[in-house]
Amino acid sequence: MKGEALLVFFLLCSGAAALLYQHELLLSQGAGEVETQANASFGYAIAMPVLFILALNLYLILFRFRVFLRVLRLTILASAYFSYALIFLILFSLLEELAPALSILFLLAFILALLLPFASPQRLKPWVRNLQIACFSGLAGASLASLFSLGALVFGLALLSLLDCYYVLRRRAIPELATRLEKAGVPFGIEVDIPVGRRLVLGFGDLFFASSVAAVSYAELGIAWGIAAITLTAATMFAFLRFTQRHGREAYPALPAIFAAALMVWLV
Repeated sequence: MKGEALLVFFLLCSGAAALLYQHELLLSQGAGEVETQANASFGYAIAMPVLFILALNLYLILFRFRVFLRVLRLTILASAYFSYALIFLILFSLLEELAPALSILFLLAFILALLLPFASPQRLKPWVRNLQIACFSGLAGASLASLFSLGALVFGLALLSLLDCYYVLRRRAIPELATRLEKAGVPFGIEVDIPVGRRLVLGFGDLFFASSVAAVSYAELGIAWGIAAITLTAATMFAFLRFTQRHGREAYPALPAIFAAALMVWLV
């Protein structure tokens, strides 16, 4: 149960990062832009499954080349670190607005946060790595959410959930992809160890879309609904993870759980 709780914790971190970044996006754009994007969002939702299939097959082809894997690993690690730095910059900027007298303390805390990935003890490095990946996923999810209305995102997740089930349970292409990434040392999501000598992994796609649900809920319905959305998604994911641990299968599609949470938010 500890492993599932840790995954859900980092999922919540990813959602919090998405809400922080969405807050900055909403401050920088006008209501007219949001309306324009919403009109085209169902088109993006229909395009998502096609892009999913193309990207998956393209990755399986490119993974034959070691150079591609090295570049991919460097790109993900660099993006994760800079996303982590940006989220902490946004966080401490908001705190400084609330308490200007403590600005020097927030600056010192920000510098310490920047150094933490390099100076943390070895036993803490997996935690810090997961936190960076959570921040990266949150930023990517919030950026993705700018293309969708909540209804269109729910529709797109329904289509992607079907594909996720097919490519995990029938074709097993996604588990194959994860195995190749693991052998090459390329991060492919948040990983936590569990007592029986195994690991639990929540992939980037699951984190991206969970964060998108929170971000688009905030954009359309307000911050309270954004928080409610990521909390509901985390609760649904925890129930899903508990279900998977009671069965012996190695990999399960997680997008249906995220779709269920997004559907509940949309219906309410």
